Amino acid sequence: MNIEGTYTFQSKLTEIRQSLTRQEVLQQAIPGLEQLESLDNNRYNIAIHIKYPPLVGTYQGLVSFTEDLLPASYRLLIENNGEPNTITGVGSIQLHEIGDNTTVNYKGTLTISKHGMRLTPAVTKGALKMLIQQFFTSLSDQLHTNYTAAGEGNGDTTLDIVIPHPTPVQPEASSSLALKIVRLLGLGKDNILQEAIWTERIHQISLVSGLLFLVWVGTRLPRKK
Repeated sequence: MNIEGTYTFQSKLTEIRQSLTRQEVLQQAIPGLEQLESLDNNRYNIAIHIKYPPLVGTYQGLVSFTEDLLPASYRLLIENNGEPNTITGVGSIQLHEIGDNTTVNYKGTLTISKHGMRLTPAVTKGALKMLIQQFFTSLSDQLHTNYTAAGEGNGDTTLDIVIPHPTPVQPEASSSLALKIVRLLGLGKDNILQEAIWTERIHQISLVSGLLFLVWVGTRLPRKK
């Protein structure tokens, strides 16, 4: 199963890289994490519990990664560690810094096996995309919290007023807002697959609404005689 996507952080590239290599940060960011045991040479035993049907269960694997500095990227390998429920695959993560923001591009090929039986992409892809989104959102929240705490603790009483340049809304930000709306209204009923479906529906509705608004604005503009 192929999976890929992007996420934009409002943080510098160096902060993202440091966070991705700190075990205590990963322990808080990875959803459902039960075990993250450091071995040697950037290798970890990992166990993740998924509570949403039809993937309910604890999945394990042996993760190893290599880091390239130029460009900033990581290559991941997830191997079977002999347990009945496993996640295996290969993937890559690339970081691109633009101003004070950093865009993460990820892609890979994953296989999930439950009790020795391989689950089909139709069952697993939506759930995996949602788990990845939760990971990046949690990591972003941690970075924001750390930045705020650092700013409050430096004792600086100087107030700087900064007017930021308007930036286009990223698709990830729109999807994150749609996910919050889904959970606020309880549309997914704590089912990760249903949450993914409703998130996509709300995202599509917002796009259509925006298009209709532009059409309405066009009808209000004065016509040339």
